[in-house]
Amino acid sequence: MNTKKLVSAILCVLSVASLFSGCQATPDTAVVVGKNDGVFESALNSSAEPVEGANTETFSYTNTFTSTDGKIEFNINDNSIEYSGNPMPVLRVTPHSITPEEAKTVYTALFGDTPAYEYTEELTKSEIEEEILYYQQISDYDYIVEETEKEYEGSTISEAEKEEIIQLRLESRLESLAMYEEMYETADDEIEIQECQWTFYPWSHYEPAFADNENLNQTKWIKATLEYNDLPFAFSVTNREAEDYRVQIIWANVNDSESAPVMLEEKLETIESTLYSKEEPTQEQADNVKQLALDYIEKMDIGEWEITECLGLYEEYFDGYYFRLTATPVYYGIPVTNLPQLSAITGQEEYDSNYYYEEIIFEFSPDGEFRYFNYNGALDVVEVPNESVAVMSFDEMTERIETQLSLDDIGMYQLFGDDPNAPAELTTDKVVMDITDMEFGFARTKVKDERFDFYLVPSVTLSGSYTAYNSGGEEIYTYPENGRSDVVLVLNLVDGTAINYAQ
Repeated sequence: MNTKKLVSAILCVLSVASLFSGCQATPDTAVVVGKNDGVFESALNSSAEPVEGANTETFSYTNTFTSTDGKIEFNINDNSIEYSGNPMPVLRVTPHSITPEEAKTVYTALFGDTPAYEYTEELTKSEIEEEILYYQQISDYDYIVEETEKEYEGSTISEAEKEEIIQLRLESRLESLAMYEEMYETADDEIEIQECQWTFYPWSHYEPAFADNENLNQTKWIKATLEYNDLPFAFSVTNREAEDYRVQIIWANVNDSESAPVMLEEKLETIESTLYSKEEPTQEQADNVKQLALDYIEKMDIGEWEITECLGLYEEYFDGYYFRLTATPVYYGIPVTNLPQLSAITGQEEYDSNYYYEEIIFEFSPDGEFRYFNYNGALDVVEVPNESVAVMSFDEMTERIETQLSLDDIGMYQLFGDDPNAPAELTTDKVVMDITDMEFGFARTKVKDERFDFYLVPSVTLSGSYTAYNSGGEEIYTYPENGRSDVVLVLNLVDGTAINYAQ
């Protein structure tokens, strides 16, 4: 079953939501990518003149129509669409290779003059001893029984199934205990900590077990650790320029994976008190962290960006709230639309994208304490094929939107795909789609016959939500939940094709 990845709203507002995973499948809009062969290329060779004195107008777009199979009702209702219809540029971009100097600049923007040290998996005797004591405690059979009984209290699993879980946990923990006991025999009392060299090394430099994996070792790393605000942090830079796929990422996070059981015992209270709030975040706090993120970005010297999403999220483990922000770059005064990040980049089909979308994600406590950073998919503008390409008029655009959406069919919204044995009460017979937002900006699409070159093209992105009903008229599910809206369609405003943003 193909699924549409309706993930994140493009609203820069405070939205407090629980962190949980759903089981909801999502549909895949029929796409018409590349069907107008030659139209886009022709448009790049001809420039349009802006209408002198023309200003951006505010349009109202309200309409109801159905899909060609009559099963999907689309309700478009946006009364504040600002659109000029004036020519826009098209940019050709390619992955930017992060340099050690750029990595260090980002590090300094985040952590100032805090020393960074080379990452190592080597542990001292005393560190290994702590791990041994920990695994001795949790490998006790009675301890695991009590742990499992508490975890599955009220569950319908049988005693036999419960005992199987206990034995699997016991076996796994005893293996870890044996591993640490073996490591202890040859461990050093002290390990010389080396300052970060700001040098890219093959994957196996940090994980020697992968020394013979040639493909994996095409990925180069800078990995460092540091202590910041009394908390352990990890900082890493990924650089992969292979022919199958490419990766350029700078990442920093509170390092809760470093000797996790010991670290959590020592730092749990600091993490909870520093990075989380028991009270729901306020709009004022949201505005403050948005400005804080922009201040960080300015110090990084990575161009102009804008905050496109700011969410107040709840972390159940720490019983507290924090902020997650998304930023997208601005080129030639035009923002790149915030689209759901690609879930995979290793596909080798013609329209598969082998490079992540360019975005920055920050996380802060409600009081503005830094906790997470991720800069993914850096790009270089290598050419401006056309500084003034004609885009569709408002009427042409709305007509194309309705033509494209009408290609959806009810089979794309089934929880069980085309399974003939699917229960009738969970079989979708009707969908009502409410589209409430249209955003204009650049969207990325592949250059024909090029693996790693892309166009940033003028586009409109429609967002909304939908409700599925069975043949009895009963509601099956709504997606997304909690009143949010997610991407429904991304349309190229130059040639009218749908951009397959999820691939």
